[in-house]
Amino acid sequence: MELFDKEEASSQAYNNVRNAEVGMMVIAKSRCLDMWAVFEPYADSHFTKEIKRDFDGRFWEMDLTCTLLELGYNVSCPKPGPDMKIEGNIWIEAICPTGGHKNSPDKVPEIVTGLAQSVKYEPIALRFTSAIIEKYQKYIGYINGGVIREFEPYVIAINGNQIPNARLDFPMPRIARAVLSIGSEYITCSRESGEAISSGYNYQESISKSNGAEISIGIFLDKKYEGISAILYSCVDVCNRSERLGQDFILIHNPLAKNPISEGYFRLGREAIVSIDNEEDYSIRWLDYEVA
Repeated sequence: MELFDKEEASSQAYNNVRNAEVGMMVIAKSRCLDMWAVFEPYADSHFTKEIKRDFDGRFWEMDLTCTLLELGYNVSCPKPGPDMKIEGNIWIEAICPTGGHKNSPDKVPEIVTGLAQSVKYEPIALRFTSAIIEKYQKYIGYINGGVIREFEPYVIAINGNQIPNARLDFPMPRIARAVLSIGSEYITCSRESGEAISSGYNYQESISKSNGAEISIGIFLDKKYEGISAILYSCVDVCNRSERLGQDFILIHNPLAKNPISEGYFRLGREAIVSIDNEEDYSIRWLDYEVA
């Protein structure tokens, strides 16, 4: 199958890469074709059709598969089922959420070039939460259909490149805050000296949508979602890909997972080990890996 054809696609990103003649887009097109040569045997029969509709989502699926293959993981893409399966019977489902429908009052505001803007955390967290719930519902279907067995780990791989401002992250990544009920940061200062004494984050159980509905941002603190072993997060896109594969990955373990993944199994980017200390408290231990 050819990855690019002459037919106009509904995805403008697809058209831009296919029609590339100069600069960065030429490099992006060459990268896509090189990756396609590796990924084609793993692609489903609808991939070349779907990438014309959802270029970023399907590129993320291809990029993740090629990255894991190049790093030496044993990858397969059995159908029906999630996007990929790696050694140890770990299933991975990829998703690349957008900033929301253009007419939605809860959409993530677009970036306005040349204008100083504040970046609100809540709309981005809602997009992450929506994507996780969507893929968890698919997981339930895979379990009920016998595709995934009860004891097999399941990872949701989220790419945030289509969400405005999601790439501009913080020491405590938004994706971690969105699954662990982490709210705004605070600093405690001495009244006498004015010096900082301590700092931390407030607990935030939910976010209010414009219609008044409360959406939980504590998925990894809810036993209902024990089937999710971990979240793998990245903002890679066709024009922005680290030379050190997997260096931008963030892996967050679900502390309540019924099928956990071993610490250090991936050894890519950053890894958050979450431990439940008691009924009210938990702690996060971060590991940072140097990727060759």
